[in-house]
Amino acid sequence: MLEGIIRRLPRYEIPGLNVKFVDREIECKRLFYWLLKYDISWNFVVYGPWGCGKSEFFRALTWSSQEVEALHMIYFNLARELCEVSLLSRSTLKEHVISIARSLSSNYVDLVLNLYKLMEGLCKRMNLTDSRVIVIVDEIKNIIDVYGEALEYLITNAELTSRHCRAKLNIKNMNIIFITSEQTLAERIRRYEGKSMTTLLMWHLPKSEAYQLLGELKVPKEHRDLILKVCGGCPRAMIEISKTYENNVDLWMMNVMDRVLAAIYNYMREYGRSRSEFLRELKMILEDIDEIPRLKMYDVFLKHNIILPLVQEHKRLSTLESSLRTEGRIAYQLPIYRLCLQAMCDKGTPKITLKDIRDQLGG
Repeated sequence: MLEGIIRRLPRYEIPGLNVKFVDREIECKRLFYWLLKYDISWNFVVYGPWGCGKSEFFRALTWSSQEVEALHMIYFNLARELCEVSLLSRSTLKEHVISIARSLSSNYVDLVLNLYKLMEGLCKRMNLTDSRVIVIVDEIKNIIDVYGEALEYLITNAELTSRHCRAKLNIKNMNIIFITSEQTLAERIRRYEGKSMTTLLMWHLPKSEAYQLLGELKVPKEHRDLILKVCGGCPRAMIEISKTYENNVDLWMMNVMDRVLAAIYNYMREYGRSRSEFLRELKMILEDIDEIPRLKMYDVFLKHNIILPLVQEHKRLSTLESSLRTEGRIAYQLPIYRLCLQAMCDKGTPKITLKDIRDQLGG
């Protein structure tokens, strides 16, 4: 089963980019290790830095599973319309999912809370006996936005759905995988760890695969080393630099500086921090980022996707080999965020320039 999926992964083409999917074999193997680890129904939340490729990985995985017998992967992107639900599943499964989903609710977000009815309908139309079903729900923040503070109910409902599908529908096993890039949400979800649910971390591309993607994007060779120094292998940032900024790395860095500055001013205004107080706290976290949970800055930096908490190493889908500080409990999502903060600390003011960042890079 796994061998067939891995073999097909590199053939998946990212829509709109005409770029082949860059190797995620390690993530695929580790994910299926977890999926096959339990004989009981068990669910997962996969989180990671903004733009690290979580959605594209699971789209590619769903597409790559089409030819695998007795495995049915259904991908829901809750940021999209129902007509785009499950388009990467095998054609018969896709048609049935869309038909049943439309009959259940006009609000596609409701599908997540009606997964048992969806599976019940599928079992009436298809033979799923002794099959493994994996349902991927991307982006779960949309569910929370609709249903408010119903996070515990969402997790409990997923647990019951998986268990009932296995017991009553004769499905071999069912796993639900929730995906999020919202770090404040990931932080809340981890409180329910162990409630028939495990949190897994996905990361940016390693250096060799990042170079491969830059080559696929036809980024000039003279820009590639600099891009990796500031992006740390983030696929979305590399695509953004290539397509939106037409390989103008300086212009992209200036845009990031503005976003970081907006987060800083938001923090200083919301919590009444003077410049000297902010700089004192900034020096503390630059010396040891793991100190930041003690500060109110932690919540703001999570909200603005500047940092993220790390799970234990054995629950990491990706190998973390980047220029970020990743050996502790907290990491910067992109190297440029630390460069911006270090420049502010060195200069003694949040008002930094592109030259300040270039100085941090060594010219």
